[in-house]
Amino acid sequence: MMKRFALALALALAFCCALPAQTVANLKPATSPYQEAVIFEKLDAYCQEVMDSWHIRGMVVQVGDDSKVLWSKGYGYRSDETAEKVPMDEHTVFQIASVSKSFTTATIASLVDEGKISWNDRVIDILPDFRMKDPWVTQNARIKDFTCHRAGLKAEAGSGIPKLGYGKEDMMHMMQFMEPAYSFRDDYQYNN
Repeated sequence: MMKRFALALALALAFCCALPAQTVANLKPATSPYQEAVIFEKLDAYCQEVMDSWHIRGMVVQVGDDSKVLWSKGYGYRSDETAEKVPMDEHTVFQIASVSKSFTTATIASLVDEGKISWNDRVIDILPDFRMKDPWVTQNARIKDFTCHRAGLKAEAGSGIPKLGYGKEDMMHMMQFMEPAYSFRDDYQYNN
């Protein structure tokens, strides 16, 4: 149930601002593969209309349900700064920066709602290789400490590291060497 809600919320955030109220009111779940195909055909036409009217260079739209991709399509181009325009496809990776926080927190909230985790779970119990500079913080950091930006990390700590080609595992390993900017849970500093 929560997964369907998360999908509906994501679609609402992505499209409702642009869709006329009448269109939103007429959306109904598909009951057959044919109806699903018709819905995606209409979504495809609408996405192209949005691209044209908002002058969007490129975008990817994906619809899923319960870990299954139902429909995915790229529109436009990755960059207009090169002579050779590279088309968007369902595998195009975007630098979404702060938008990832809402996705991550919504996903965590879904897991909390399903009873699989708690906001108060220790990070090290979920990620055994997790380490912070201070061993006490390593043992006591909770999920909510990171979603609330109060883990002691300096603002924007490590934000540029992925641009150097390092992955998630590298970034998590590097956290143990980052000097805290303030006492654990004593302040808020924005981080990606």
